[in-house]
Amino acid sequence: MSKRKIAVFGSDGRVGLAVVKETLSRDWDVNTITNSGNNALPGDMKPIECDVLQDDVTPTLKGCDAVVSCLGVGNDPQTLLNPPPLYTEGTAGIVHAM
Repeated sequence: MSKRKIAVFGSDGRVGLAVVKETLSRDWDVNTITNSGNNALPGDMKPIECDVLQDDVTPTLKGCDAVVSCLGVGNDPQTLLNPPPLYTEGTAGIVHAM
């Protein structure tokens, strides 16, 4: 059986990092996708920088068997009252690319 490959959007956040660590423990290949430029990933992993609101995410999914979205925004009151289009438009872009 060939090795599985997974794409993780928001891979350097709390949830995304947990997903990345779990996939690595299963010996899967991981495309770690982030917009923050934060390289808080295990070992020498390099994130793929991609803005799901502006970029074509299709190349980040090449060869992937699965996609996990761990996209998120801060929990400050203003953001919660008026959330950005990350969840709707960003997720729509990911789904379209899949």
